[in-house]
Amino acid sequence: MDTSKKNWGGQWTEEKLDAFEKYVKAYLTIMNNYRDAYGWEILYFDGFAGSGSRSPEEIEQEYLSASNLFGENISKDEMNIYQGAAERVVSLESKGIRSFDKYCFVEKNVESRKSLEEKLSRYHVSGKMYYSQTDANEAIGKFVSYLQKDKRRKALVFLDPFGMQVSWKTLKELASCKIDLWILVPTGVIINRLNTIFEYVTDSPFILYNNNNVPIFHLVFASHNRTAKKIAQDIIDFKQ
Repeated sequence: MDTSKKNWGGQWTEEKLDAFEKYVKAYLTIMNNYRDAYGWEILYFDGFAGSGSRSPEEIEQEYLSASNLFGENISKDEMNIYQGAAERVVSLESKGIRSFDKYCFVEKNVESRKSLEEKLSRYHVSGKMYYSQTDANEAIGKFVSYLQKDKRRKALVFLDPFGMQVSWKTLKELASCKIDLWILVPTGVIINRLNTIFEYVTDSPFILYNNNNVPIFHLVFASHNRTAKKIAQDIIDFKQ
């Protein structure tokens, strides 16, 4: 597949969402085979959930933050990366797929959090959704504590900040739990360090390019499960 013809903020974004959704479906298929027998509680955690859509004001604010990090390698047209990821995950339940027992969405901005909550309310699973309006590192710390109280709690974690707002200490806390992690990191950030805290990390990341075909982000998968890594890598290889 010719990656030079893809736009990061357009069709490219959709391909990334398609890849992530494909993994979510595979994850749920496997977990559903065992969750009742072992009494598992299956959770989804999104550390940077956003509003589900972006207003011009939000795009402008994010552009200023991202341009400080990437200089001229990013444009305003490329700011809607992963728009709609939360909705895609929640909507699986309405498609007849037995989905997560709980959804945890973290969004520090009050207006964005309200917008996301309103957007997801149409799926009538409000009793399963929890919103945290705080810093992602703080929210992850509390989430880790919740997971550690019961070994039957399993989680799929999705982190897609524009920069590295997630500290190394926070990642180590996550690695102490039985989770599968997808994390978006800026190109150039050392990602091999994940191998020191997770048993299995995808050998080749999912590379995101801007409209000028310059690599900007890497989407990386990490887990303590060999099969999970294989599934993630197969999806990356197919989409890449």
